[in-house]
Amino acid sequence: MKSLLLIIFAFSISFSSLASFNSTSGGAGAVIEPTPSAYQKNSIAFSKLTVKELQVFLGRKLTLKEKVQVLLAKKLLTKLDPEVEELATKGRNKAYMGFGFALAAKLLYPIFAIPGLIFSNNALAYDKEKPGILGDAKGFARAGQIMSWVSLALMVIAILLLLILFSRSNWWIFR
Repeated sequence: MKSLLLIIFAFSISFSSLASFNSTSGGAGAVIEPTPSAYQKNSIAFSKLTVKELQVFLGRKLTLKEKVQVLLAKKLLTKLDPEVEELATKGRNKAYMGFGFALAAKLLYPIFAIPGLIFSNNALAYDKEKPGILGDAKGFARAGQIMSWVSLALMVIAILLLLILFSRSNWWIFR
């Protein structure tokens, strides 16, 4: 636990810059104080880093223990930021709803594929905006998107086949 906190502290310090500090206008005796938003920006910047980017930044390969600690720290930092947590909840809900509508399109009515596609695309847009925000729900969003496209394609094919079938002049039922 100590090493996890040490990693979080090290990254919060390493990503801070002089631009994130406010100095009071006092000439030579100016007091420099960190702004509260600087720490929030650092935690968000750290939560966006991948392990490979972190290895490039440090200039060495991370051990397995350090990789696990970094992933746990990223989860902890995203849970600490209420805005990111709210966005993650919305994204996961949309992913599950997209999957549910896509499943309903397969089992009940193909028209449910349209809201399934919309919800799944919105969830994946949240994940594109802030990578990793969906977590396990990204698979549900991707599956909902694929199933919705397949349902829509099958619906269009069925409509085209019916139009071709009804447009034939020699079809004996409709004579």
